[in-house]
Amino acid sequence: MKRASLKTAKVPITSSDNKDVTDRILQDAEPTPPKVKPPQKNPQPQKAAKPASTVAADPLAFVPYRPIPESPPAPTPGPEPQAPNIPKLSQTGKALADALQKTKTAIESLQTASRSAPAQYDLAIRYRLNALAHHLEQVAEFIIAHSQS
Repeated sequence: MKRASLKTAKVPITSSDNKDVTDRILQDAEPTPPKVKPPQKNPQPQKAAKPASTVAADPLAFVPYRPIPESPPAPTPGPEPQAPNIPKLSQTGKALADALQKTKTAIESLQTASRSAPAQYDLAIRYRLNALAHHLEQVAEFIIAHSQS
């Protein structure tokens, strides 16, 4: 918002030494001859109207941007998965051995998933997958320890 100026305007003061109010009113009431502007000496010639610009019949062809090659993703913060540490069982039954083999495969799958795209960018997903893989590894170690005793 613009503020008003605080400076006072200078108003010319007419002196009224010998004139009374009636003289001034009559002088103001008299019509003054209108001032006539002198004609211009050099009138400017009118310029010819330019025709409307025409649109180019063949516009420029679209040139797509060059794709930028993607750089390899930087390593994400967080725990690095380790290979499952499940020893081989010789004295267990076939069903238990199959379950432990599937557990080992599941641990490797979870660790691979923790390095995939969603887990690469979301640290919470990566920690959950690694925690689940670690839990499966602990279950396998418990079953091995319990079956050997």
